[in-house]
Amino acid sequence: MRFRRWKLLLALFAGLASIGIVEARSLDLLKPLSLSCETSAVKLDTEPFEASKGEVVLKLELDDAAKPEGSGRWQATATENDHASSFAVLTKEFCTPNCPFNRAKDGSIQLWSPKPMALTQLDETTTLVLISLNPASLELKASFFTKKQLSGLERGDCKLLENDASETTETEQKE
Repeated sequence: MRFRRWKLLLALFAGLASIGIVEARSLDLLKPLSLSCETSAVKLDTEPFEASKGEVVLKLELDDAAKPEGSGRWQATATENDHASSFAVLTKEFCTPNCPFNRAKDGSIQLWSPKPMALTQLDETTTLVLISLNPASLELKASFFTKKQLSGLERGDCKLLENDASETTETEQKE
């Protein structure tokens, strides 16, 4: 069973590495944006594995709009009853009001929960979520780690949502 998990992890990392093969164009993050992502998720640390499918709404906002390739903040929502295995449900507590993202050298956007850290830095109670968003294809891949081991995977395709003019961003709410 452990061998299959490692094989799955290696396949995931191979997929993440392949993102760099295609040159990525950037999403326009000069203003906050929202993505709707149809994803499938599986929790590997339950017996039997738990899986769900559904929509995740992802909101991204730069820390500094003058640095479009810089870091920012993100938050995600999903219907808990319909998509209980999703990172959006898993990170709900830690990403209130939001969590950090940064850019990888290949141009992909890396979303972190609770913050960027190595597996060796995890304690027994923290779950690390790393999400890679390809800005060219809008493909999303997520990995969850608990107790320094792979505990879940999620994958899906996203599309850009038109921002509602009546929405206020968190930055505007703080002012």
